[in-house]
Amino acid sequence: MNIKQKIREKLNEHSLSVAALEKKAGLRMSAVRNILRGQTKKPSAYTLKKIAMALNCEINDLLEGEYPLDNNECFDKEERQKKLLKFEEPELLREIVETVLNLLEPYHQDITIDQVLKIIKESYAYSAKTESKKIDHRFVEWMVEKIT
Repeated sequence: MNIKQKIREKLNEHSLSVAALEKKAGLRMSAVRNILRGQTKKPSAYTLKKIAMALNCEINDLLEGEYPLDNNECFDKEERQKKLLKFEEPELLREIVETVLNLLEPYHQDITIDQVLKIIKESYAYSAKTESKKIDHRFVEWMVEKIT
């Protein structure tokens, strides 16, 4: 079952219309419609989170079977090794962890450890690729906004 079918199934379970779901989730009009029509192929984490909350389920309930749960299943061992992020800038990582934790302080009860680690990992990967190897505060703030 794909995400469109899962959303439709949940709408039926809760006796909700698409418009009612969009309103309950606090999403713009047509956000869910675009997913159901296939116009939005890859909805954002924010949109999925809002839909899942409105439907009293988890994001995984909507994505089950849609995407591999472990992206590493898609690659052989040698390919996975090539894709692993190298730990080469310990000071950069320390600064990113401190920055992320400070930015997340107001959200500590509403965010999972997986989300925190994702922000840290993405921020480290982005900043480590820059020539200066310095933290990009705007990127970190953007990641926090995107996930929260």
